[in-house]
Amino acid sequence: FSEEAALDLIRKLSEDIGYRIVGTSEHVEAEHLLEGIVKSYEGWHRTVTLDDDMGPGNNVTRPTDTRGDTEVEVWTQIGDGAHRFDFMSSVVWKKYYSMSNVIVRISDGTEEGKEHAVLLNAHLDSTLPSPGAADDGVGVAILVELLRILTTPPRPRLRHSVILLFNNGEESLQDASHLYATQHNETMGSVRGVVNLEACGVSGPELLFQATSVPFVDAYATVPHPFGTVLANDVFSTGLILSDTDFRQFVQYGGLSGLDMAVVGNSYLYHTRKDLIEHFQPGMIQHFGENIIAIVEHLASSPQSKLAVNRAFPKKQPPIYFSVAGRLFFNIRPQAFQTITYVLCGLLNFFLSTMVRADLRFGSLRAVILAVFFTLASLVAALVASNVVALVMTQLLGKSLSWFTHEMLPLGLFGPPAVTAVLTTQLLFSLGTDKSKRAYLERACLDGLSIFFTLSLLGLNAAGIGSAYLCALGSAASIASVIINDLALVGYPAIDAGEVQPHKRVHPATYFVLSIVPAIVGVEGLASFLDLFVPLTGRTGEISPADHIVSSIVAALSFLCLPVTLPLAHRMGTQRLQKAILAGLALSALSIAIYASPALPTFDAAHPKRVFVHYVQNLTDDSFWMNMGGADPDVAGLSRIVEDVHANIGIPALPPSHPAMDEYNTDYDILYPVSNFITPYKFAMAEPAVSSPWTLGHPQQADFMVRATEDEIDVEAATRRVTLTVNRPGIIWSVIAFDADILEWDLPSPPPEGMQRHHLKEVSRHGIDQWSVKLLLRLSPEAVAALRADATRSPGRLIRSTGGVADAQRDPSKLWIDYSGLIGEAMYPQSARYGAATRERLPSIEVLENMDGVITRTHPEVDAMLLSVVAAV
Repeated sequence: FSEEAALDLIRKLSEDIGYRIVGTSEHVEAEHLLEGIVKSYEGWHRTVTLDDDMGPGNNVTRPTDTRGDTEVEVWTQIGDGAHRFDFMSSVVWKKYYSMSNVIVRISDGTEEGKEHAVLLNAHLDSTLPSPGAADDGVGVAILVELLRILTTPPRPRLRHSVILLFNNGEESLQDASHLYATQHNETMGSVRGVVNLEACGVSGPELLFQATSVPFVDAYATVPHPFGTVLANDVFSTGLILSDTDFRQFVQYGGLSGLDMAVVGNSYLYHTRKDLIEHFQPGMIQHFGENIIAIVEHLASSPQSKLAVNRAFPKKQPPIYFSVAGRLFFNIRPQAFQTITYVLCGLLNFFLSTMVRADLRFGSLRAVILAVFFTLASLVAALVASNVVALVMTQLLGKSLSWFTHEMLPLGLFGPPAVTAVLTTQLLFSLGTDKSKRAYLERACLDGLSIFFTLSLLGLNAAGIGSAYLCALGSAASIASVIINDLALVGYPAIDAGEVQPHKRVHPATYFVLSIVPAIVGVEGLASFLDLFVPLTGRTGEISPADHIVSSIVAALSFLCLPVTLPLAHRMGTQRLQKAILAGLALSALSIAIYASPALPTFDAAHPKRVFVHYVQNLTDDSFWMNMGGADPDVAGLSRIVEDVHANIGIPALPPSHPAMDEYNTDYDILYPVSNFITPYKFAMAEPAVSSPWTLGHPQQADFMVRATEDEIDVEAATRRVTLTVNRPGIIWSVIAFDADILEWDLPSPPPEGMQRHHLKEVSRHGIDQWSVKLLLRLSPEAVAALRADATRSPGRLIRSTGGVADAQRDPSKLWIDYSGLIGEAMYPQSARYGAATRERLPSIEVLENMDGVITRTHPEVDAMLLSVVAAV
């Protein structure tokens, strides 16, 4: 695998072509570039394969066809479709036209070899507006390198085929993968599983964050650089991570299972204009590529491959898998994990009953029972204390996300109060115990930890939650420390004979034993979680309790990393423990003061604040607006940015407003349903000196309009059958929003029942300027009455209004539609490369260019999404 070759292709995509947004000419240009590359491999290739009937090292030429050993077939799929997309509690309906995929099948050329295939997917398009070097240039480049490797001798014979899907529409809500999964009859029927390649970061190892079948987990177990855990799979399935991939479409519409992998390090730059090669960590692509090659070789070439019989595992019986230090990968079958659970329970029961009986003179039974309770209380106290600090920072000091500029910074703010709370809980345990029995609490805490982790293991395992392995590790470490302490370090004969004093029941070396597993696995898990979640909080919206989420992660994982804190607290004695608590409180207060300081910025250029900027021309009154929205809880910071920008480019007499964000806020319908997480501001702008092509009366006026091309009303049945046709020359990513009671439509899923708000979105290939949707509507009694009173109808017209004047009473017999779309050639900074003719034709380019200059000068910590929008709302 050559990272250098991969980088060369990524450079062509992200720098030479640039922003590959669905609907733009650059989007098609990237597809043509890729087509030229993969078609150069089309045909037969002579490779040297290993004869399975011969011994190791006997390499012979075994062509499966006189033309060669490996056949490469290429398709370019272009088609229309529609699907429903659910995001959190919102639903959006998508239609796409001339969406495209470039598909490559690599096989031994036989029908037998093509019967079963593994699908590898990466998307060629980039998001609004981002050059997409990592997302998903990295995935595309890895698949091209894989194509080169599989057709270059010497190679083992392909037992199963490999299908490479370069889909050209993921960022538009996974349209191209839906097209492949539902319409590519030539190859989809042979696919038995999928490996999805993604990137939401630019550094570090790629994370295996979804795995849904045992054969594919087995394949992953062969990679040279493992980095994955069933815990990530559990977390992703909860929906806490507000993101999704093409993997959903393959599961939902193709019934497939497999692996979902993504680069996640430094995801501060995800979906920003800084997703560039210059920010890549050297070796990141090499690491990812070598892992993908190992997976493919196992699935397509190895005699041990179970690809042909691949099925998704039952949700309640996941395999247990996790990696350690990027070198070791543990893959445990559910039945084997069940056996491990029973063994741990048996060991705990035997040693607990034996040692409690031997230590009865110290009040061991009562102490152990209380130790279990105070172990749980310590975890709860750690969570409460860290969340109290989060509350202080956000509500009292107004410094949300104070730790945002580095993934490990939350440890300094939330770690001290969490550990202090654990120590305080153990102090209460000690003070509530008779002085003569306190010395034994150190040993009792070891049993308390063992019981706590084992009971947690039983509960999670019964619920079918794979993350139970963490409790199994905690249980094994605790039980091992008890066994080694009592049998090897202290000695059971001396314990049984009553020769060991209570304060000597725990040997100092036991702490080392107890710390090994948590230090290795827990610390790696804590770092991985913070790597993922800290940057994520910068794009989860105002409603997200980001500080509380991160503080809870720090508290819970700190507890798992530091179980030694509990017995060690009692080894210290109450006086030293009280001093340690005071030191912890002082350190917590100092951390709060430092993190709340204005000298510690929340965002900077390398860890930017995301601002969604939509420069909107409203066709209903020819007004112009600047919409600015934030995607994080720092609303005060966003307000300052809006004020500064308004002072530079806004109308002084018309200050910014802060409208509510709901289903009826049309300012960000382009981004719906992500718009629900945006905090919106807006202010009026002066009309540009050069008239916009969409302005009424422009010599070359562009016709952006929704019309009823077919309209049949049945007053008696109180229904209306209508075809809405959207004409949108020069506009991409159009969306219509309206209230209606829909009985039928030409979308693949049935419409929701009753009168409600609907959002229909569309994307199309460059050059397509029209789309339509067919609806059967139930008319309200008011609509029927209005129709009886006035039978005049029009095929659709734009309702003009006067700025600042409330709308007139709406005719209930009409279907009132809010619609909007992007000017495909006026997204900045992509439009900066266009010539004078385009800039003169589209005055919004200059407006956004000035806007970008203001933001860069006044707030360099901001990464702005600068879009030109035409709307009729």
